[in-house]
Amino acid sequence: MNKLKFTILVVQMMIVTNCLPENWVNPRQKDVQTIYFQGIFASQAQIAKYTGSRGFVATTGEHVRCCRAPDLILQPFVGKELDEVDLKCVFQKNRFEDMCLAYLKCVGAPAYSIQKMISDSRNNKWGISTEPPLSKETVKSFSINWKKCDLGQNGDIAEHKRRYEICMQEHPDSDVILYGASRGAATTFNAAALNKYDTSRIKLVVLESCYDSIPSILRAWYPRMCSQVKICFFIQKILSFCTGYRYDGVSPEKVIDSFPSEVPVVFITSKVDTIVPHRCTTHIAQMLAERGKNAVYLLELQYSPHPEYAIYNDEDKELYQCFMHTLYKKFNLPHIPDLAVDECLLEKYKLQ
Repeated sequence: MNKLKFTILVVQMMIVTNCLPENWVNPRQKDVQTIYFQGIFASQAQIAKYTGSRGFVATTGEHVRCCRAPDLILQPFVGKELDEVDLKCVFQKNRFEDMCLAYLKCVGAPAYSIQKMISDSRNNKWGISTEPPLSKETVKSFSINWKKCDLGQNGDIAEHKRRYEICMQEHPDSDVILYGASRGAATTFNAAALNKYDTSRIKLVVLESCYDSIPSILRAWYPRMCSQVKICFFIQKILSFCTGYRYDGVSPEKVIDSFPSEVPVVFITSKVDTIVPHRCTTHIAQMLAERGKNAVYLLELQYSPHPEYAIYNDEDKELYQCFMHTLYKKFNLPHIPDLAVDECLLEKYKLQ
């Protein structure tokens, strides 16, 4: 074991020993790891938005925290950073960004520009902080290899499988929760459907702002343009040229019949989300519920934009926390009893 890996291990042990929250309970006394898959334009630092004041230890050895984070994930598992994330290269303005910005300005894209989304990640918009890194790499400053970013398709599905396999190797007796946001939610859905995991160990799948397909998002963004099939197809071809996305590739709505039975699934959406519109998440959730093989929940927030569901608005944050801990309690997973207070929430948001 080299010096850096040993130091990371020591820091991890110190954090687990000193910061494991006493307010969590574990009814089955069974170790549960949460495999989290981040959204587009994000490094693993995005996990900090779900780990409360405890934060987590990144693969770089940094202790990462988000000042506004609710306590939603007890034991996040990273395993490895995504191959698309280059922690050794600070983002530089490039030709791809210029092309995207020019296109977005022409068509009037909603809410975020490519430049702003990357800037948010780099400039701590979410209140994410890191303690001194143990190497020259930091999860706060990075660039993206766009060709390795395929929006939840084959490359991301393979990345998810690698994380899962690393988790199983390091925690052979643990159960798992699969958790993803945006692109990470679509990846998690597709991976659960196609990777043939041991579903007896998957106790819950959490999908925040999951889309049904990229064409569905495009139709929501540009209803007039994409009402014409040829124009929608042309936009997808541009996306394929700039990134790893393939217009004929996999999407959640295409693999829904392969999704494992009996595994409970919660979809989380917001009515003000303009990046992954509410109707895109609702559609895939209803499709899965209508299949009749899974317990499916659809939590609808009111005020929080993409990708800030967990931290933007206090009312949404409280609902998110209470709902998730009530759900954890129902399935005998680690939870905070003081937040699992209203079992009626589950019936309210359960799809029949």
